[in-house]
Amino acid sequence: ALLVSVFGSEFSDPKTTGSDFQLEVYAKSDNNMVVLLKKLAEVTRECSTNWLYDPIEGTPHLPTWICWWKGLEPEIVTDMERVFAGQEVQFSILVKNSTGRRLEDLTVSYTIEDSERNLVETNVLSIPTIENGEIHVSDVSFATRKNIAAYNIIAEVGFVGRVINLSSTINMYWMRAFIKAGTTTQFADGKTPVMFTGQIETNYPTKAIVKSQVSVIAPNIGGVLAMSEDTLELASGESTDLDHSQFTPILVPPDASTGVERCVLQLRLLNEDETEIADTMSKPFYVGFVKRGPQVIFDVDLKNMYVPGDLITGDIIASNLGKKRVSDDARISLEFRSDSGRAHLIEEFLYHEFV
Repeated sequence: ALLVSVFGSEFSDPKTTGSDFQLEVYAKSDNNMVVLLKKLAEVTRECSTNWLYDPIEGTPHLPTWICWWKGLEPEIVTDMERVFAGQEVQFSILVKNSTGRRLEDLTVSYTIEDSERNLVETNVLSIPTIENGEIHVSDVSFATRKNIAAYNIIAEVGFVGRVINLSSTINMYWMRAFIKAGTTTQFADGKTPVMFTGQIETNYPTKAIVKSQVSVIAPNIGGVLAMSEDTLELASGESTDLDHSQFTPILVPPDASTGVERCVLQLRLLNEDETEIADTMSKPFYVGFVKRGPQVIFDVDLKNMYVPGDLITGDIIASNLGKKRVSDDARISLEFRSDSGRAHLIEEFLYHEFV
């Protein structure tokens, strides 16, 4: 900016010092102070609002021995369309040689950091030679992360011991989620649903349809205790609130564990391709498992109608998580009962067959 103010650029004429400029304007206006103040106001306004008067945007008319980079034109080119956070993105570093001579032993170094100033990648590329009129292209791609709004690219082109600095920003389409348990303590009795609230934020340009999955996870057990999912429509550029009433009730099975488990809620968002575009975890809460005695569960998917000869299959699950001992003469009977009250014994299992 200082050199441009002295030597001028393609957008501005060479300047004198501020005092000489003021004296020249003052003298040419017949010593009219009002004219001088008006001219200074115009200069101030133009420098602040008109990019043509921004000296940083111009290339100084300097001699080659001062303006050593003249004719060496680097540029960072990014995709015109935004990509979604979590996908791979690509950019190119172009170096054009219009110096009129061949250049040798150039280097291109770049650093990628996310909007939270976390380092993503850094690298140095070498360019042995660039002929006059040639444009050297270095393509770089990297994987983006969910929930990150933008990535900054800081690059340097090195030549004869000096560097040209350039930078660019890649903005992303992102989606962020938040979830919170409705209570700090939850009983797993198979009847009490898990309550929660949440929120989804996005900068997507249009309405988006996403599949939302809410799971109860017990880290100590290392598994999902219960899960529910639903499809949500998210408005463009707005926050969407959600809660347990929008989902199938989440019931934690009473026989999933014993005692008290430290659990978290996980909210996952997936697009139409089943690709995860956002996920988040709630703060921990505690699930108390109700003590129960011997229990038998008949798991079978029945149809509304059968004809004689049709096969019915299913599972019988016997469990005993309590302290009450099952007698040796216990047995499990499987019977068919009609609406008329007629009963028919199908199978009977003795103690040693299911314990």
